[in-house]
Amino acid sequence: MAAALSPSRFIIFPAIFFLIVLIPFYLSPINRNRGILLLLRLTTPLSQLNLSETLQTSLPPSPLPNINDFQLTRLRKLRSPGERIEDGLGRARAAIRRAIQTRNYTSGKEETFIPRGVVYRNPYAFHHMNLDHNAAPLQQLVDISDGFSSNEIFSCRDALIEWARNVGKRNEFVIVIKRLDKRDSRQARVTLACECGGIYRHAKNKSNVEALDRKGTGTKKCDCPFKIIGVKLTSNDDWSVKVVCGFHNHRAAKQLEGHSYAGRLSDGEKTILSDMTKNLVKPKNILLSIKNHDEYNVSTMKTIYNARHKHRLLNTAGRSQMQQLMKQLNECKYVEWHRKDESNDCVRDLFWAHPTSIQLLNVFCSVLIMDCTYKTNRYRLPLLEIVGVTSTNLTFSVAFVYLEAERVDNYTWAMEKLQSLMFADRLPNVIVTDRELALMNAVRLVFPTTTNLLCRWHISKNVLANCKKLFERKEKWEAFMSAWSVLVFSSKEDDYKRNLRSLTTDYYTYPGAVKYVTKSWLTPYKERFVAAWTDKVMHLGNVTTNWAESAHAKLKRHLGSSQGDFENSWNVINALIELQHTEIKASFERSVSVVEHQFNNAMFKELRGMVSRASLNMILMEFKRATQVEIDKGICGCVNRTSYGLPCAHKLAELNKEGRTIPLDSVHSHWRKLDTVIDNVSFELTITTEIDSILRQFADCDEAGKIALKRKLRELACPATTSMCPPL
Repeated sequence: MAAALSPSRFIIFPAIFFLIVLIPFYLSPINRNRGILLLLRLTTPLSQLNLSETLQTSLPPSPLPNINDFQLTRLRKLRSPGERIEDGLGRARAAIRRAIQTRNYTSGKEETFIPRGVVYRNPYAFHHMNLDHNAAPLQQLVDISDGFSSNEIFSCRDALIEWARNVGKRNEFVIVIKRLDKRDSRQARVTLACECGGIYRHAKNKSNVEALDRKGTGTKKCDCPFKIIGVKLTSNDDWSVKVVCGFHNHRAAKQLEGHSYAGRLSDGEKTILSDMTKNLVKPKNILLSIKNHDEYNVSTMKTIYNARHKHRLLNTAGRSQMQQLMKQLNECKYVEWHRKDESNDCVRDLFWAHPTSIQLLNVFCSVLIMDCTYKTNRYRLPLLEIVGVTSTNLTFSVAFVYLEAERVDNYTWAMEKLQSLMFADRLPNVIVTDRELALMNAVRLVFPTTTNLLCRWHISKNVLANCKKLFERKEKWEAFMSAWSVLVFSSKEDDYKRNLRSLTTDYYTYPGAVKYVTKSWLTPYKERFVAAWTDKVMHLGNVTTNWAESAHAKLKRHLGSSQGDFENSWNVINALIELQHTEIKASFERSVSVVEHQFNNAMFKELRGMVSRASLNMILMEFKRATQVEIDKGICGCVNRTSYGLPCAHKLAELNKEGRTIPLDSVHSHWRKLDTVIDNVSFELTITTEIDSILRQFADCDEAGKIALKRKLRELACPATTSMCPPL
């Protein structure tokens, strides 16, 4: 009984049963494949082994009609742990190869694809093992832990971030903020990483995914493991830093100029860019200035362009071009007028004037110069510039007018707006223009008592263009132009008639030239440009529009392009006007405080510091001429007195002979004004009557009328809400 119950019986019978089951399984086709695989593992390097492909290509798979899924799973479980791991690794290698070939979930570079997941204890080594022999080797890990290992305590979070970025720059890596934790429920911290950290994730939108195939698109992400953490301490706002991973899986940058994050502008550099942009500094000069401030700056031109665009967007705040223009005009206290097409709210004519220019206009109102220029805006509107001249012979821009067309109606509207800026007793004595008939007619309608002179320079250019082709010899043409100049500068009417007869007689063989100058210029307009008549007018030496032409050239130089809009043009014009006013005020102060040695003569005693230096120079030149003229009034001609408002040669000779000084009242008030204060003007303006009238009108209107009136008042009170749009 004891022998029957021996323990060996319980071991022998199960062993026999196990052998009976194992022998048929060992002789099956599945086991034959396994034997082949074991042989391949022994003869094939691990890096070239692909279990999945081997299963498919080693031997033709035998059908398993009698083995269901449950039995197949159980058979797999019977393999050893090492065999199961090898099988899984083979499938993983095959999946990685397919992922690389299809470019699915890669970092943009096939040879540096690195799988992720907790199953890979060392993914970088695994990937290196799996690379083909012909593939480029994986970059070695770069360790910069020592640079970031520090016991330093930082006074604030920004100081820690700035320190980390500077250390990264010195090591030629770009450090960015990966995560910023500001919650009070846990200790505040900031996580810093490499700009190449993480992986690129495709957008969910299909159209965006398709856009990735476009040329020039890519990513820097290569799952760089570098990471450091800044932790806020319990005391004050102190921070400390610790290195989590100091390795980079990519090489250091040879230069940081190509890294957009490293080239970002600091707050101080953004301020410099904003100020220089307002002052019309070119982008390339802005970049040079920023680099001069910081030798380690790696910004590029694209950085400057992007920052300027962002600055512009912040300034406009969603306003349209015309709304932004009206806002700026209102903030700078410009006087602005406009006319628009009521059917589509498009601007037709636009007038603006700087407040200081209006003061200068009413102080130096004797002479105005007007001329149109072109190719200054994308709308192809002519720009009428109205220019004045100060006592120091410096020009100032009175107003700028964009005109729909060069017609009498448009010019008349502009002249009426100009007149509204001037006091009734301070209308101009002389307006100089070229032969623009519409402008001349508008000046005659709005300023009937003003003398309209024509620009001698433009007349000479017209004579040159129309007559030079009629002369076959250069010497004959030059002689004709000399005779023409003598005729134009005839000081008396008798001299003019004599010189005209001489011109007609000497060049009768050129009837076309003689007819052009007489019919086109002399007969209709001789009183407007010939010296015999213009010398009787107080033009203060302004008989051409050269001042306006010079202002046009300066404006176009600063505009740089003929495709700008109204807002861009205003920015340039406003900057130029500010510079004009600064120079004018400086010239006033120099005339008051600086006495030139050539004016130490006792005759100038009453004038020194009381009149402009420009007028003193003209008086000095006339004083030198007085030694030849003496007191002969006929020889003198008195042009200095009648045209410039200054003592002429014979008067100076008389004063010198009597030993008297030049009296201050002998100088025209234009030359005595050395500031921008309007004299003898005292009044108080109120709008009480107008407001009462508007209230009565609003009360009498129907609903539609009230809405229209309220809209007009709103645009008047808040110009930035205008519905006006630029020309089509």
